[in-house]
Amino acid sequence: MGHLVIDNNVIMKNITQEIKNAINQNILWSVKIFFDFIEKLRVEEIEVSYWEGEENWATLGVENIPIGYLWKKYPLMFIQSNYLNTFKDIMETNAYLSVVVVDDLNAKVLEIDYLNLKDFFEYGIDYSELSVTDLWFQTNSI
Repeated sequence: MGHLVIDNNVIMKNITQEIKNAINQNILWSVKIFFDFIEKLRVEEIEVSYWEGEENWATLGVENIPIGYLWKKYPLMFIQSNYLNTFKDIMETNAYLSVVVVDDLNAKVLEIDYLNLKDFFEYGIDYSELSVTDLWFQTNSI
């Protein structure tokens, strides 16, 4: 995982490898495990908004505030750092899950090497500087 310091002391985080790790898992994620996983989150009182057949991501929340996203296609979760402890037990028992932690879902601190992932993401989006929310928005519609 690479880090690059740019102006204003913003640290860009390249998440290409985390995405590739999620894609390369040989499990029945989108068929069964995704649904079992969101039920585990609900038991832990994490709000889960997911519309089957309409969305590619489940939105995770606490008190109606988004705190993360879980990709239905592959075992990849984005979570705000201040809620990481809430997910600690769930993450320990689901080692196949790739987790990207950010301080703010809306901060443009992520980058993706599009050429390595062009089979999974749309062309024409600036993957050199995006937020989790940007990625969610660009890839959420089925």
